[in-house]
Amino acid sequence: MYKNALKKRLRLGGASCAIVLASFLIIRWPLYFLHQMQDFPVLTACLCLICALAGSLLGARVFALGVSLSYPAGFAASLVFSSSGQDAGGGATSNGWIIWLLVIVAACFLTLLAELFLAQLRTLLDNLKQSAARRAAPKEHAADDTNTGAAKKDARAPAPAKTAPSDPTLPQKEKNA
Repeated sequence: MYKNALKKRLRLGGASCAIVLASFLIIRWPLYFLHQMQDFPVLTACLCLICALAGSLLGARVFALGVSLSYPAGFAASLVFSSSGQDAGGGATSNGWIIWLLVIVAACFLTLLAELFLAQLRTLLDNLKQSAARRAAPKEHAADDTNTGAAKKDARAPAPAKTAPSDPTLPQKEKNA
């Protein structure tokens, strides 16, 4: 039972890491002319890998996949919404890295919230199933007496202890009639 759960978690971790690594290999070198960043793609890929591995080992499927998909989504968002300019010294500026990082952080936060919500929903559904099973189970005790309103003796209550037969060698109490 535990081996199957561990295998599923490792499979999820492998898939999440594969998504991040494939995205990194495509974004870092072939698409360098679009972002022209040296270290930032490496740092964000490491951040996404750590979060995806931690999420998959903890069994947080939505979190692991959401974080791994946030890396290429953040890059795409930075291409669409970034603006470039020059600073006072003539150097190039771009806010693409801020957008990329914000998408990754937002994805981490939102998928963590989704994971917590799904865990609460699973717990609620399990409780509903258990209560429905208890209601469907046959009753073990009798209902109230309709004539007197007093509860009948519970079928689960232990039977009264039987008294041992009297010992003939012991003096007997006399019954006064």
